[in-house]
Amino acid sequence: MTFDYPVVLDLTDVPVLVVGAGPIGARKVAGLAAAGARVRVVAATVSDALDRATVAELLERPYRVEDLDGVRLVVTATGDAAVDAGVAADA
Repeated sequence: MTFDYPVVLDLTDVPVLVVGAGPIGARKVAGLAAAGARVRVVAATVSDALDRATVAELLERPYRVEDLDGVRLVVTATGDAAVDAGVAADA
């Protein structure tokens, strides 16, 4: 089953959390930052692919529920289904 669900968001100065900073997380961060979001990244391991200059806040540690405080959008990109599901449940 496939479906299309186009979404247009004005992310100018919107606080966003990205959990995970591997190559996929880095691409997510780049897109969000290009859209004007204030990106907070939480990741135990940070890939060289992440452009640290585009990140408002980088927390190099495992995700904690309080990382959601003050954000309006959350993106999970850890590659670990259990962690991603936990973040989604917390959000």
